[in-house]
Amino acid sequence: MLTESLTGDLKAQKYLVDATKLEDVLTKLLHNTLQDVFNALKKNKAEIRLKKKFIAALYKTRVGSLYWAFTKWRELPSKKEITKQNSVNIFHLKLEKLLFVLKRYAFDKLNEVLVEAAQVKRDCIKKMILMTTDRTKLAFQTWVRYTRNLKHIEACRTTINMMKILNGGLRNNFLAIISVAEERKAQIKALK
Repeated sequence: MLTESLTGDLKAQKYLVDATKLEDVLTKLLHNTLQDVFNALKKNKAEIRLKKKFIAALYKTRVGSLYWAFTKWRELPSKKEITKQNSVNIFHLKLEKLLFVLKRYAFDKLNEVLVEAAQVKRDCIKKMILMTTDRTKLAFQTWVRYTRNLKHIEACRTTINMMKILNGGLRNNFLAIISVAEERKAQIKALK
């Protein structure tokens, strides 16, 4: 009876030890999973912060200021909206029209600069994309470019070799035709 209670207590203690070990493993696993999630969130937050800094730096440049000016130019009121203002006196209306014409004239001059700025922005974004793509994708893209160029080079070599063969064949046949014609003329002269 005493031995049965001791074996029961030992089994209970063994189950308790096993349960605590299992609990420790689960807490470590949960802790590691949470740590991985927090690390991923930190990395994502850092990337977003870097992107925001990059966009803010773009707006501080000449391109960014031109983009801001161009959006303001687009938001200028149309002529119909200006003429609908019945409550405004004629002098104020003419002054607004003059201001509108001057703004349009000034921003039309900046249109070419804006196009150049947009091209610079596109180039900058392309560079940013190239910098952020992983190395394997970049290596694959360069491999595709090199392969395409090698195929073009091989096609050109084949064409050049074919032209050399054709040139040699035509030259030999042309010389044969000329020599036969000269022999014929010599025979005709000899018969006359």
